[in-house]
Amino acid sequence: MVVFKNEKNVEDRREDLRFPIKVKAALKGEGGMKCLGTTENLSTTGALFNISQSTNADDLHDGQMCTFALMLTIDGQHSPVVFNCRIMHISERGVGIRFVSGEENSMELLEAFMVTKF
Repeated sequence: MVVFKNEKNVEDRREDLRFPIKVKAALKGEGGMKCLGTTENLSTTGALFNISQSTNADDLHDGQMCTFALMLTIDGQHSPVVFNCRIMHISERGVGIRFVSGEENSMELLEAFMVTKF
C-alpha cells in the first residue's frame, strides 16, 4: 500500500487543481454503510462526491475513514481504482473526500485517466 503525502498545509488545500470530471463511484464504510453516486469534481488528492443511493449512511460524518472506488475507463478498459479516504466535509453540494492511501498503482491510473479528459 502506498501512502500519499500532502506537502501543503490545510489552508492551501483548495489550491489543488480540480477538474469537473463526472465518474461513477462508490463509498463504503463501517456498519455496512454504502453510497453510490458520481463525482462532481476530481483531483489527484480527492473528490467531491454526489450520493444518488445509500444504505446505512445516516452516521456519515466529517473525519470518517472510508473506502472510495472510482469506476474509470482507461484505453477502453474499465478499471476500478480504490482509495482509502477521509470524509472532509458534507454539504448540500456533496461529500468532500481526501485520498489517504491506495493500491500501488491507484495514483498512476487516476492520473492517466485525468490526462485523457483534458
